[in-house]
Amino acid sequence: KSHFQFARYCDVLLEKRLVAVGLAMSSEGLSDLDKRTHVLKSDESCQKYLNFAIREYFMALEKGAKHMYQAMPRLLTLWFEFTAIPVEKEEEKSTRSSRGAKAVAYGKRADNNKAGYKTDEDELLEAAQKQLKDVVQKKSKKLPGYVIYIALPQLIALSASHPNTETRKLIGDMLAMVTSEHPHQAMWSLAWLLQSNDEKRRDVAKAALKGATNKLKLNKKMPQEHVAKTVLVLKESERLFKHLKQLADLPVKEQKRHVTFKTWESRSGVKLTDFLPPIQAALSVNVARIMSAEERDRSTKGIAGDIFPLYVPRMQKFSSRVDVMPSKAK
Repeated sequence: KSHFQFARYCDVLLEKRLVAVGLAMSSEGLSDLDKRTHVLKSDESCQKYLNFAIREYFMALEKGAKHMYQAMPRLLTLWFEFTAIPVEKEEEKSTRSSRGAKAVAYGKRADNNKAGYKTDEDELLEAAQKQLKDVVQKKSKKLPGYVIYIALPQLIALSASHPNTETRKLIGDMLAMVTSEHPHQAMWSLAWLLQSNDEKRRDVAKAALKGATNKLKLNKKMPQEHVAKTVLVLKESERLFKHLKQLADLPVKEQKRHVTFKTWESRSGVKLTDFLPPIQAALSVNVARIMSAEERDRSTKGIAGDIFPLYVPRMQKFSSRVDVMPSKAK
């Protein structure tokens, strides 16, 4: 609790500092968002508070899951916002130059280690962003998968659109890690990405599934039969998602009360019952179970707990007849 409270305290200091410095700035036609970005980029105290807040949120999560629904989304928000600030560099001129001019330019770059950046602030910003990335990368590996699982919508939302390349790469690593630890639950969060019209989003989902598959194959603690089965389920999930999308896009003629549709056929020994249904009862983390004394004792002994509901309804088969609701027919 002390780590979480200190993180909150640093968070409050950060927000108050952003407001105070932003008010002191001349208007210059800048919006409140532009002012906030400028202060985060240039003010050393703001960067210090942000760094402390993220570190302490991680420490709180390492100690327990009590504050995970407050700490995890907030630290991701801070990380995403700070690494989204662009680092401005001097544009390299593509014009041809003489050998002497090139030598002079090279000599200037050698004498000035700040060459390439528009301002000193940009150089310091890039260093701070890389340092924060290392912190997030190192700390996130120490967290249980279910802590990151609760933030999947937040991660997926920026997995292909965040402006920072290193941040996008680390988001992809997190998605692969969570999917490898909780494949049956996490795959449904990746389903809409796989069927997206945006190629970049589809690539993110495919990379996450491939990364999760590789991690599962390297897992020596899990029985190999279970690993092989899970890998097949992940592979067949793409076919299942495609089938469900085709069903949703099925054209319905007017006055039709039902239509027929080809049912999903299992392959590679994977049955429909091997998939969890995409319902809240099956995909929600059991917080009471995580917080129990029994689970904490199991965690200290390295025993994986049952953090998701044990008994949920399973899908047996799809009917080839689809009833159409008049109010929903298009």
